[in-house]
Amino acid sequence: MAQCRDCEFDIVWADRDGKAVPFDERPLRRSADVLAQNKAYVLINGKAKRATQDDLRLHRDLHTCHFDTCTSKPR
Repeated sequence: MAQCRDCEFDIVWADRDGKAVPFDERPLRRSADVLAQNKAYVLINGKAKRATQDDLRLHRDLHTCHFDTCTSKPR
């Protein structure tokens, strides 16, 4: 398990548009509100894709980019 070196939160790495991006390891609550914010992703085979209503219907885990949730102070 990887951890953020700034806040020590558990993260997973996934490919998003050809770049390795950290995502929070803990899934988000399933909610249409999360989709409305356009910050929910589904991680499949090491790749991240924007979550859709179909992902909610299929009960897939939704994750958010750790850059949006990191609690460390900006450098």
